[in-house]
Amino acid sequence: MANRLISPARRASERERLAMLPQSEKAARILAKASKILTEELDLVAEHDTDLDVAALWAAVEKAVPRRAVAGAVATAEALVPEDDGSAEAAMREKLALRYNTARPFLALLGESDALGAAPARRRLLQATRRLPALSPRRVKDRPLLPREVDAELVPAMWKRPVFSNTKLPRGAVDRDA
Repeated sequence: MANRLISPARRASERERLAMLPQSEKAARILAKASKILTEELDLVAEHDTDLDVAALWAAVEKAVPRRAVAGAVATAEALVPEDDGSAEAAMREKLALRYNTARPFLALLGESDALGAAPARRRLLQATRRLPALSPRRVKDRPLLPREVDAELVPAMWKRPVFSNTKLPRGAVDRDA
């Protein structure tokens, strides 16, 4: 499973992140220049106990970096680096969800396994696992999976974004493959 599922997903995620690296570096350089000037100017204001002149502050920044470039760098950083923790892991899981057809044949076996009955404290997890084979043949393009059909408390944090925020599905739909 590691060779057929996880490794290809990890490689795809890494390739995607490497492809974004030039954009990320450019945005980081612009933001670093602007941040350095802002910090220096704010330190001077604090050191001399003067009022902050926003226009003068922007003028100092714009000597090194145009305001439009700063705004563009902020937008790039926001797009490339989501606010959620573990975005690299979540991206890898999104790629892993694309390999659903590889894992699909094992769902029936997983739901029928007697080994899962060994943990009585996790009956809820066992019930959800046993429901997976019934979701497998569903044509999600015709009938998307809805949040009420999934026990959201059982979805690990690193899987929440791939499961609940797939932009290719209708708004509010759950990604069955994830």
